[in-house]
Amino acid sequence: MMAGGRIDEQQLLEYVEGLLYFYGAADFEDLYRAVAFHLGEEPNRRIFKDVLDRVVGDENSCREIFFEDGLYCHGDVEDPRWVLEEQKKRANIDYRPVTVKEIRCAVAKQHTAFWHPSVKKLNRWLQDQFGWTAKDALLKILFAQLAIKNDLPHMQLVELFLEDLNFGSLNEIQPFISLISDLANHTPRWILKGWTSHEISGKLEKPLLSPLPAPFEFPGEERPAEKRAAKIGRNDPCPCGSGKKYKKCCGAPELEEEAAGPAPPAVKGAGAGEKPSLEEWRALYEAAAVFKEARCWEWMYNDDLFGVMDPETGEIAYCCIMGELGEHFGMGAYLGPEGLQSIIDIMESHEDPSMDFLFTQKCLMVSFEDRDALDKEDRAVIKDLELKFRGRKQWPIFRSYEPGLFPWFIDAWECRFLTLALQQALKVSLRCLSSKNILQSKHPRTFLVRVSENSGQGTAWSDRYLEAAPHVVRHRAFKIADELSLRRVLASGKRGRATWEADTFFAPIPIREGKGERPYYPKAFLIFDDSRGQILDQELMEDLSREGHRCIDRIVNLMLKSIIPSRIVVERDETYCLLKDLCAGLGIALEKVEKLKSIPLIKEELYNQGW
Repeated sequence: MMAGGRIDEQQLLEYVEGLLYFYGAADFEDLYRAVAFHLGEEPNRRIFKDVLDRVVGDENSCREIFFEDGLYCHGDVEDPRWVLEEQKKRANIDYRPVTVKEIRCAVAKQHTAFWHPSVKKLNRWLQDQFGWTAKDALLKILFAQLAIKNDLPHMQLVELFLEDLNFGSLNEIQPFISLISDLANHTPRWILKGWTSHEISGKLEKPLLSPLPAPFEFPGEERPAEKRAAKIGRNDPCPCGSGKKYKKCCGAPELEEEAAGPAPPAVKGAGAGEKPSLEEWRALYEAAAVFKEARCWEWMYNDDLFGVMDPETGEIAYCCIMGELGEHFGMGAYLGPEGLQSIIDIMESHEDPSMDFLFTQKCLMVSFEDRDALDKEDRAVIKDLELKFRGRKQWPIFRSYEPGLFPWFIDAWECRFLTLALQQALKVSLRCLSSKNILQSKHPRTFLVRVSENSGQGTAWSDRYLEAAPHVVRHRAFKIADELSLRRVLASGKRGRATWEADTFFAPIPIREGKGERPYYPKAFLIFDDSRGQILDQELMEDLSREGHRCIDRIVNLMLKSIIPSRIVVERDETYCLLKDLCAGLGIALEKVEKLKSIPLIKEELYNQGW
């Protein structure tokens, strides 16, 4: 290691580069101690510093050693200061021991020498399933591992691969998601001091998570001076005197548990599923043009809700006029009790920032967008009607939103109903110019609803104040089908003190089963280990009410491979019903909480991908 009292500079630099490959960044003192430990003796500090200064100052150096922000770092590190700060937060995690062989492999860029078998499996899968060359698969995985080391969020990692892959069905996506999770869990990370997430056992500290963003407020113009009639907020004390919040008591959606599956869809009128006629389109575009010209959003606000009843079916659309923020202009007609609940959840999302409502809305939407937001079907209708629009936020777009389904083109019934909703929304808005008292009611969940009546003079519209029907939510409970597996889990005796989080939610990966069919968002089931800060498993399904048994199978197999947790926490009734029989059978405490700690951050990463 030393020759004639002189430092072997190349060997010293090899150790520095190899250690930085695993640890990412270090200050001078820590780097000096680490190198001295591996050399077996302490080199002269001044000479050691001079050697480092020469290599970081040499632009032609082939060494991946850099000096940034007062720290020495590997060339792949994007933010060395952040790496060091994150390592300090994990003071009870020791630095991963690194062998001389590993150092030499790192310096020689023999990265596949560190691959876990699951990463090798992903490499083969990309070649076998998608015809990638060995070089393309290698480069993609290495790029992904570099992104993981720089703390790329899990769902952005998924997106990184999805941009180059085309799946024909949900069955093809599921193994891919599992392989990507294995890649993330078996890649050494700088903030974990060279360890992988999988290697961090339950006794080690869970990686600290970034805080949720500040609640999203809805700033706007100063409201009119008039005072609205008092409404019961969902977070206010319940007037029944129970001491609970209104949303957790009398204002809570009715929960029903059944084995028959989801509630039947709302009844639609004639022409449901059929394309609108040219005359139906013309009436809708004319109503949208008049509505836009009135600029109702200049005095109507997001929470100024009122209803319009469909003369054909009796369905009520609860109208929400959008545009007070000066960004998104349009109107949503939220259909029935389910649609009403979805818009109420949106308006109250400042308390619980969540993007779930994007996949649970039930409404007909008209929005005024830029031309490049139009699909070819929209442009074809505009061309057939010989209409012309110019400028930003001038082009009307009409879409149907259904829970779990991709926003889609409206059918003939929806076209007629949305036309009526726009016409009546304009009338109500103009009446609200002088006073919004007509929108107020002394009774909870009671709204002004415009209702049509046929008479000898034709159709007349009148005001009625109707209490909204309760939103009945049905969730399915799954019995344990495989009693043998249950007994095997109990017989394993591998009980631990870990707490797992579990959640079910729509994944923002639209799946289209056939050409021309409306895509859907699969339901995701995710299990997260709080003690290790690690995604343990996940499952994607088309319909949870039919395929929930797959989640039970997943979690049982997971326990057979690892441990039985002491507690599982969930935040949804849906997830609670799904797991309650399993947890009861295994003696696991199942707890429903207001908000999970970790999974919401993973979901936020997934929802922020610009899908």
